Amino acid sequence: LYVLSGLDRPDSGRVTIGGTDVYALNEERRSRFIRGHIGFVFQQYNLVPYLTVEENVMLPLSLAHRKADYVQVTQLLSRFGLRQRAKTTVSALSGGEQQRVALCRALLMRPAVVFADEPTGDLDQESTDIVMRLLRDQANNGTAILMVTHDPDALEYADRVYRMDAGVLSIASV
Repeated sequence: LYVLSGLDRPDSGRVTIGGTDVYALNEERRSRFIRGHIGFVFQQYNLVPYLTVEENVMLPLSLAHRKADYVQVTQLLSRFGLRQRAKTTVSALSGGEQQRVALCRALLMRPAVVFADEPTGDLDQESTDIVMRLLRDQANNGTAILMVTHDPDALEYADRVYRMDAGVLSIASV
């Protein structure tokens, strides 16, 4: 995921997203490209514990020196069932709520692709179903979702499944 998302340089080959060779860009341009075109959902959420839900979701905008569209933020939080928790610090949330905050943060910039690293790894079944439905909805609305998971139940949400065994990538049936 790190190589495909522009965070870790490949030993060989190219990574192209939306016609842009990510590693042909210098560090500054690659960083801007990643902020504008790629979203991340990490297994451990990577949220700032002392910030509120709203502040965590808007963090990418702050890093990109862009003003928040509070209507868009509120709509996103509502869609993910977090509007009532907007002013709550993320340290007070359940794992499922934190993962939904991470998903909101990843989607706020309307990325072309979202990379999800074990997005349901630490969640109970109910939270897993919610997160997977939200990812599926995003895919249905034109966002490419590339997810790595060990969860066999997540396969029912996928359009395509690839399997990695001993460093060999193969197509698996859904």
